[in-house]
Amino acid sequence: MFGVPLNRVMIAIAVAFGLFAMLRYVVTRHPKVEIDPEGASGRIAPNRALLAVISLIGTALAGSALFSFVIGHGGTLVLLVGIAALFMTAMMITAFFPVFDITWDEDGIEGPTLLLPPPYGPRRKRIYWEDIEKADNVQGRHWFLEDREGNRIVWSFIYY
Repeated sequence: MFGVPLNRVMIAIAVAFGLFAMLRYVVTRHPKVEIDPEGASGRIAPNRALLAVISLIGTALAGSALFSFVIGHGGTLVLLVGIAALFMTAMMITAFFPVFDITWDEDGIEGPTLLLPPPYGPRRKRIYWEDIEKADNVQGRHWFLEDREGNRIVWSFIYY
């Protein structure tokens, strides 16, 4: 088939099916929400399985681009794509750390104020329930709770 050995084509198809199956499982899973028996406090974290799939795909893209550059099949643009994919994957891996978790109790809620990786974010903030002035979303980006002073706690689709 176009000069490519059949076994390589079969392996590529099997890997693609495996990735699609894993992605389907991750997307249809319910988020892991930990709630105490009384329901007064709890915690939700970014979907670690989805982060792992995204990170694996980013690593594969970066590796393929960098390998193509090293063996001479790509120019500067391929090198830049590989470096960009590696950088974006490294940023995604930071979401595995507990600083992105959102926790709540009977007094208020605490979570990240930005969804950016270090050193730009995330900074954690606590907002008391009575201080919440606004609950809204930025179309296509994230949801947030905001207090009177403009402080926000944000989360995105990664938490679902």
